[in-house]
Amino acid sequence: MSIPLEDVIIARAREILATKRAWTSSAEARTARGDRCLPYDSGAVRFCGYGALTRAAFELTGDRPTSRVLANASEKALLSVAGVSSRGRPQRLSHINDRSGYKAVLKLLSAPRTANKWLLPQVEASGVIEYCRGGWRGRLGE
Repeated sequence: MSIPLEDVIIARAREILATKRAWTSSAEARTARGDRCLPYDSGAVRFCGYGALTRAAFELTGDRPTSRVLANASEKALLSVAGVSSRGRPQRLSHINDRSGYKAVLKLLSAPRTANKWLLPQVEASGVIEYCRGGWRGRLGE
């Protein structure tokens, strides 16, 4: 069975943010002490919505630049499917995170999605990690 890669990343981001203690605002990620850090830092324990997407993609790929590409594509697909915009302009997940809070982010990450809205090719779930490490940037036109 094929699963869209965004689905895998969004589902993992939802798991990362399963409890409010794992969520933060005004930063992509924070340490246990509350210091800002990057989502792929080993000490990161709290994440904003976009930070959780980045962390989920990094867990799959182990590559920082690739995780950013995948997080951006997942964010775009997620917001596109949800129809989120502000005065006709696309919103960013970070704005929703900081302005509307944890419940809004969790609701967005749990929104139903349709197969025709995905930006990335479908891959077998068992081969996601190998596929990502095999050169996503070339397949995304970067």
